[in-house]
Amino acid sequence: MAKIGIITIWAERGQGILSRTYRDALVDLGHEVFVFSRTGFVYGQPIQQSDGELKVPNLYLYPKYEIPTSAIKLWANTNGLKVVLTNEEYDFSLPAALREIGVKTIAYVDFIRNDWANPLRDTYDQLWTSTNRTHKLLNSLGLSEITNYTGCGIHPRMPYLGNKEPKYDYFH
Repeated sequence: MAKIGIITIWAERGQGILSRTYRDALVDLGHEVFVFSRTGFVYGQPIQQSDGELKVPNLYLYPKYEIPTSAIKLWANTNGLKVVLTNEEYDFSLPAALREIGVKTIAYVDFIRNDWANPLRDTYDQLWTSTNRTHKLLNSLGLSEITNYTGCGIHPRMPYLGNKEPKYDYFH
């Protein structure tokens, strides 16, 4: 199987939960997964976790939000990555740098601006989204050939805190 990387904020919040769900699904399929965790912020305070459910093998904690392309290239080359999934990546120089060294790139996209159509097309091999709204928007921007709707999942170990017989479970 493949060596796959994920660039994300790794913490108990929407992005971290979604990234962990993708990570665990890829591991269950037999892939070796490496997580590059950038530091996120909540109410102006840095957040990054590596304990409990977020304690996983091949986790690299980066001390800042901004990541230089040299750090991403070194991480990808050191770990022999063939594919990297980014989660809500707004710095298009990172996937461009990965493509320069032959790494396939996938973006998880939820938030999007209209002027991102060309950068997304130029720097990613695939786009994944879990919402119908974003899927339709990406298609309307002419990105349907590289866009994949994954649906919105919940990590299987997330506790359900709502009704006893819920019609829908949704965390983000």
